[in-house]
Amino acid sequence: MCHVLVILKYLYRGFHDLLVMKRSLIVALDQEWGMGNRGSPQPMPVYVPEDLQHFKETTTGNTLLCGRKTFETFPEKPLPNRNTIVLSHQSEQSLRDEYGVHDNLYFADGFEDGLSMHYLDLSDTTLYVAGGQTVYQSALEQGLVDEALISRFPISLGCDMRFPRETFQQYDWDANHHVIRTEADTGFNEFRIEQYTKESL
Repeated sequence: MCHVLVILKYLYRGFHDLLVMKRSLIVALDQEWGMGNRGSPQPMPVYVPEDLQHFKETTTGNTLLCGRKTFETFPEKPLPNRNTIVLSHQSEQSLRDEYGVHDNLYFADGFEDGLSMHYLDLSDTTLYVAGGQTVYQSALEQGLVDEALISRFPISLGCDMRFPRETFQQYDWDANHHVIRTEADTGFNEFRIEQYTKESL
């Protein structure tokens, strides 16, 4: 009987942790929901230091989940002071050979494997889904994020990759935002950080 109670206790803890674990989505978009250009070494065709600072402050101490192409756009691989789970079908050994061995860098074969890795090994951190397009789509289709942080630039940047807007808008979100001033030569002098949380939370 004692063993049964112990097992039930751990099952409950695992279920409870899964319910309360925070999973967020973070992305920068132009006014047409564009999120970048295919084959570009930069995630967005505009440099906004204030948004990069927002990304750094938000994700530091937490965990990023992204595809390999998105990972390739990072100025450091991995970014310091946070964990990164990279999704790739390549063997882990070949990825280690390419990127080296780092305590804060993990590799997963697919989206579900990446989520399991976060749950089993890194669940004391917030998971930030950080792209690219297919990874955002998977996260939204499966209803696995309870928050979205969108940096919205008030300009059209001619992006050929777009955020999955229709899937995003299928959910009921509570929305708020704040305005950030920028001194960069971007064609605009302010942008918005939009925060969306699911209404059921």
